[in-house]
Amino acid sequence: MIYAAGVLQTLTLTATTTIALGAAGIALLVYALRGVGRRLGSLCIIALLSTCLLVRLTYLGLIQFSGAGFNTEFFLHLGGDSAVAAWHMFGLWLVVGFTAIGCYLLLSCTLALRLPRPRPLPALALILTTPFLIFSARAQLPEAELISASHTVLTPTPIPGYAQLRQHWQNSPLVETQITPKTQLHATLPDKPQNLILVYLESVGLPVISPPQWPGLMPNLEKLVAPHSPADSMYASSFITIEGIVNTQCGTLFPFDRGSDSLANGQQLGENMPCLADVLTHAGYQNYFLGGAGLDFAGKGNFLRAHGFNKTLGASYWHEQGLEPRPGTWGISDPDLFTQASNLIKQHQRDEQPYNLTLLTIGSHIPGFTYDECQPYDKNDNPFLNALHCSDQLLASWLDELNALGVLDDTTVIITADHHVFPNPQMKDLFGEAVYDRRVPFVVLKPEGAVQFNSSVGGGYDLAPTTLDLLGIDHNAKFSMGRSLVTTQDRPFHFINRYGDYVNDVLLSRSTGSCEQPEPAPHNLDTPISACQKHDLFNFLRRQVEHFSQQTQVASCEQGNSIAVRYISDDKQPYITVEVKASHRA
Repeated sequence: MIYAAGVLQTLTLTATTTIALGAAGIALLVYALRGVGRRLGSLCIIALLSTCLLVRLTYLGLIQFSGAGFNTEFFLHLGGDSAVAAWHMFGLWLVVGFTAIGCYLLLSCTLALRLPRPRPLPALALILTTPFLIFSARAQLPEAELISASHTVLTPTPIPGYAQLRQHWQNSPLVETQITPKTQLHATLPDKPQNLILVYLESVGLPVISPPQWPGLMPNLEKLVAPHSPADSMYASSFITIEGIVNTQCGTLFPFDRGSDSLANGQQLGENMPCLADVLTHAGYQNYFLGGAGLDFAGKGNFLRAHGFNKTLGASYWHEQGLEPRPGTWGISDPDLFTQASNLIKQHQRDEQPYNLTLLTIGSHIPGFTYDECQPYDKNDNPFLNALHCSDQLLASWLDELNALGVLDDTTVIITADHHVFPNPQMKDLFGEAVYDRRVPFVVLKPEGAVQFNSSVGGGYDLAPTTLDLLGIDHNAKFSMGRSLVTTQDRPFHFINRYGDYVNDVLLSRSTGSCEQPEPAPHNLDTPISACQKHDLFNFLRRQVEHFSQQTQVASCEQGNSIAVRYISDDKQPYITVEVKASHRA
């Protein structure tokens, strides 16, 4: 725990004392349990030590991986796909780690069970008092952080209703309260429609493309950024992949602070909320998503299918096609992903109907994967640096292939990232304070040449409306937070995400904070919004997503009545209603 506090830069004298008190409390509790009955005391000691060891090792693993401990992202990533990914990335280390855990636990329990047995009365007194000692050290105990995060995720928080919050924010320039329901969308193509290729690079923040300490790390992408980035700064609206996809596609900030009603559980998908592929579908596009990871992970596939993507291809599909992860990697490799993307483009290159091909790479996911198709980075053999260098080569090679095929003659290409690198110890060693610079690339390649934006600064949630304007789509969609960077309009240089705000290019590390009395919504943004206003804004955004989401209802067949069921059929006939007759079994 002292190591973890040091990594998080919170190791002060007070923190060290608190850690010591917590450890002392746990040790005294173990000693006190020796005074309970032999069998019961032994079981309690084993359970206590096992739990503490597992929680602490998980906590240290999280610190090493993401730079944060137990939070909402931890629960969002729990699941089978995470276990498979962890095995592919850290298989050998997991075997060694669990073996070491087993040996350490066996030694600890053996030593604990050899402690002298206290008399029952002192033991009872210690059992009753040591929890207070442990509680006093909760600020540095990972168990307390896990309990707090669990409470945040699982406990419903009462918030005002949608109508009340919408009225509260209706005159603020920060958010659009009257967004267009998907059922009322209208979109038409320009005279000469262009295809769209949208590439999300995994964990490639703008600062890692050309860091001064690592020259030539991503030279090809570096050459594209300066002449083809119409916005000087594009601030990420996300911290994890699924968050990056949904917020950029839908121009808002989806709620990621609850577990039982989250997007990852197939709920709160905002099915009737207009997102990028929804508008493109109404305009006549075919929408394809290709990724190397599993689509079940964090609800990604459910979201994409609910928002206009005709075909979503992930790890399970590639497995059926005979493509497997390469040794030492996770998911389908980026070279194979780009090959499959090229094959799909060739199939539809001569179609009159335009297409949107959206890709999500995987090679630069921590700890970093490299492939035989790439040349190594000659300045360092660090796996993540080499993964970035490899991703740069693969992307450049693929763009050259598309150019040779003539694809770029009638296609707009946008290159961005799902989020920036995690601020974990390894990334801090590699990139220093740049890990906190959460800008992402926003490269636009159009057949007619460079594009001019009327706003030099944007946020990730601006991607959807900006892309529609770049394609010349005439539409009536409105997005909650997103604004087009192409059209002339007044927009505040105030960009918000869950953990911090950027105001006039200055980072304000501010999370949401509850308040006893709601503050008025800001009608001008001459000054940053307060934590209380941000809390209220996120409540509104949550209610807005809920309002545009399908509500899950449980049907009862006890009365023997028929039930009308609607399901999605195709784009021309959105819903088919089927009458289901209830029946009783004898």
